[in-house]
This record gives sequence, structure tokens and C-alpha cells, in this order.
Amino acid sequence: MVAASGAGPEPIPYRSLTALGLARAITTCLAPETQLAARQVADRMSADKGVKTAVQSFHAQLPGNVRCDIIEDEAAAWTFREGNNTMRLSKKVAAVLLRQSMLKPDKLIQ
Repeated sequence: MVAASGAGPEPIPYRSLTALGLARAITTCLAPETQLAARQVADRMSADKGVKTAVQSFHAQLPGNVRCDIIEDEAAAWTFREGNNTMRLSKKVAAVLLRQSMLKPDKLIQ
């Protein structure tokens, strides 16, 4: 994929690796056209929201009983119980509530 995009040399199987082959591969990497192609690939990757979209899709597919009750697109890591009330909380929500002294640590169940 790297070589096909022009952003690097063809891979060299380790059993075929020689000093000359390595030197040629390094020379390819240092060529201005290779560096330009690598920059273009990097720019496309930084603009790609694939990972973020995948994570959002993953969280959207979680059953309701493993989602945070406050931030629904986050997974619940803790359960808060007080009396008959139960609430599922993500790590982020629990951290904020603890930091703001709105929740006591002994009320959290992992």
C-alpha cells in the first residue's frame, strides 16, 4: 500500500534483504517525489474520520445495559447505587462527579 501510493519503496522480505537493497530503499524514501506522496497520504489520513466513526458506531451498537446513562455514546464502566436508584456511568462522567464532590467513591460499583 505504501509503495503503491508512491510514499515509499516496495517491501523487502527479510530473507532477501541486502545492504544494496536497503540503500536503494532509503534512497527512495529520501526522494522529493516520495516525500511529497507521503505528505499527501498523511494529509488524507489526518482528514479521515474513520476511527472516530468506527468508535461511534461501536458505541451506538452497544446494548442499553452497557451504555452510560448520562453520555449515551460512552460505555458504562461504573454503576452508582443509592437506595432504589441505579445509574450506569462512564469513566469520564464518574471522574467529573467525583471531582465536583457530587458523588462519593464508596457509592460506585465496578
